[in-house]
Amino acid sequence: MLWDESGSLILEHATAPLPELGLQPFIDILCQANTETCKAICDAYDELPDSKKSLLEAVESKMGGDLEFAVIARLRSKSEFMAVRIFKACKGWGTDEECIGRVISCMTKAEAQQMEEHYNNFFKDEETPFQNLRQLLASELSGSFLEAMLALIDISGPKGHSVHEETYPVEAERVAKYFAEQVSEKYSDATAQQLGMGPLQGPLLLCGIEGLFICDGFDVALPASRPVFVQADRAHLLEGEPEEDLVSAQTLLDDLLLERQAVTSATQGAQREYMAFKELVVPERARSLKYLDHFLQQMLTDNASMLEFCASRDADFVHEAVEGWGTDEDKLIRVLCALPKKQLQRVDMIYTERYGKSLREVTDSELGGMFEGDFKYFMKCVLTKEVELDAELLKESMQGWGTNDGLLCELLCTRSNRELTAAKAILAESGGGKTLQDLVEGDTSQGSYQALLLACLRAERDESLGKTDEAAAKQQATQLYHAGFGGGDGEVDGDVICDILSRAYAHGTPMVEAIKESMGGDWEKALLARCHDKPTYYATALEGAFQGWGTDERAISRILGRSSKPEVRRIATRFKQLFGRSLRDAIEAEVSGNFKKALLTMLFEEAPGEKLEGEEQSEEEEKLQGEEQDEEEALVTAFGSLKSFRSGGG
Repeated sequence: MLWDESGSLILEHATAPLPELGLQPFIDILCQANTETCKAICDAYDELPDSKKSLLEAVESKMGGDLEFAVIARLRSKSEFMAVRIFKACKGWGTDEECIGRVISCMTKAEAQQMEEHYNNFFKDEETPFQNLRQLLASELSGSFLEAMLALIDISGPKGHSVHEETYPVEAERVAKYFAEQVSEKYSDATAQQLGMGPLQGPLLLCGIEGLFICDGFDVALPASRPVFVQADRAHLLEGEPEEDLVSAQTLLDDLLLERQAVTSATQGAQREYMAFKELVVPERARSLKYLDHFLQQMLTDNASMLEFCASRDADFVHEAVEGWGTDEDKLIRVLCALPKKQLQRVDMIYTERYGKSLREVTDSELGGMFEGDFKYFMKCVLTKEVELDAELLKESMQGWGTNDGLLCELLCTRSNRELTAAKAILAESGGGKTLQDLVEGDTSQGSYQALLLACLRAERDESLGKTDEAAAKQQATQLYHAGFGGGDGEVDGDVICDILSRAYAHGTPMVEAIKESMGGDWEKALLARCHDKPTYYATALEGAFQGWGTDERAISRILGRSSKPEVRRIATRFKQLFGRSLRDAIEAEVSGNFKKALLTMLFEEAPGEKLEGEEQSEEEEKLQGEEQDEEEALVTAFGSLKSFRSGGG
């Protein structure tokens, strides 16, 4: 039954003829109610004990013409109503193409997705092609009009264009729902029992389901959340026979009955838990997991598309900066020095494909002049891939007369195992038959210093994240103290020092003063490079480049040009902590010209084209940083859901 606000009865059940009721209250309610209220009215009507038809069916049976059409438009959701509109526009003689175009083009992507789902559900029993929206459109439309309609329904945008965020939950929910149905349908007791016999270590598995994840990085090995089931030892209840007296026999019987009761109770509890898990928990957790996985993939894909669009635009900006007579260095700096390393590499690839030169080749040919040498060298460091630059710098450190030991220590003592291995491979191909080890041995004198460099070059250090063996650290600290860090007249044991510092991944700085007191020269440089963390080492190296007569522009270029944006920010923060002045102030005081502009853009700008601002974080930067934290929290949440799934026994 349906009442108006005054309590007057409007609609009792489907047998009451609507025209006799007076339609004004009916119109008032449906025209003033929002979409959610209209749906609630329909649901409430369907639950009435006297109603033999749904409210929609009652309207269709008692009304007609335009009034019926208008009432149904209010009772159905927008996507449901539009699905019926398209069906009727194609049914019968001729096709109402104007109606189809108006309906689809006026909907958002999310509404179009919902409309397609409703259509395929409403008319699934119709004959081909009316049972599927896309098949219907393909049979009724053609040419560019058909392509346009299908493009409006499709959720994925053209390459390089973002997809509207409102489509994310719609598409993710659709995929998650289908995936949960597949999990329930393909669940196998036999497979589950077989899997359950093992420790459940390793990547996540679902019975009969392949391709669980879309995003990379989730299918990782996880520890089992429950121990492997072990059958209880009941041998003592089955050994021997009871003695002849009744008491011992009764005692054994009571023990057996208690054990049987315990086993029966545990079995029934496990069976109830299993059925609930199989019928409710597994599908729901599978749906939730797939939803998060698909939603995250949509975000990543959309972000990649926008980055692709930006990279194409930036490649054209670079070409505009170098085209014709002269070079617009300011524009070149605003584009190339503001981009993150990974994005800059994509711009390089697009520029090479489009204009036949790499960005490195462009800057080498376009940048010159008496005062642009440092700027050109810095741009080389910015534009060259990290491992390729390391290989070049290693060659540079050992070319000509003498060896640049500071650079050699920087490269061999601060790079990771992966970076050193990659640089060795590059030099092996272009070293004229000499390996990097051969070059180091040829350019350094035998002794502890050379031994430490070669030990680091072997790339055998422990790089386990978050792994600290406190006992081993104390033991090694004692060994280092007795090996020469303790001062006094004791002889320095270089072998012990090399073995410990070349294998350890990171150290603190308490032993720095001991090294400065006990060591000297290149040996001291190498040891300090192993004892400092990267931000501290590079901050100290930058301060050294600023001190004395003149400024070591090449050292500044190497450190800041090779580092990623986050690494540069960490170095700048550490620099201020150690030396009491900002890195910005130091750069403005020590360098000039385009080199200074490029450094400041690298340090403080996040997107091409922005003007240089102060070092303080703006509201926009704080907002961007918050959004990055939100994205990181979303990833953590998604990964946490995976752990939760495993902890539930999935």
